[in-house]
Amino acid sequence: MDKLENYRKIIQRILTEYQQWAAGSNQPGVQQCLSFDEAQHQDLWLHGGWQEGYQLKAGRFP
Repeated sequence: MDKLENYRKIIQRILTEYQQWAAGSNQPGVQQCLSFDEAQHQDLWLHGGWQEGYQLKAGRFP
């Protein structure tokens, strides 16, 4: 396996584990979605909803 491909797989695994951990926290009204675009080499983690009257924004990992 190519070093770059191996690096991408490690990053995807870490982001997936972190997203699963964050989804397990007690945050009613908050939703998360993790997406990997391997063709464009972009990872997208959306974290949004409402918490204590404030709207949460989304995040992105280039």
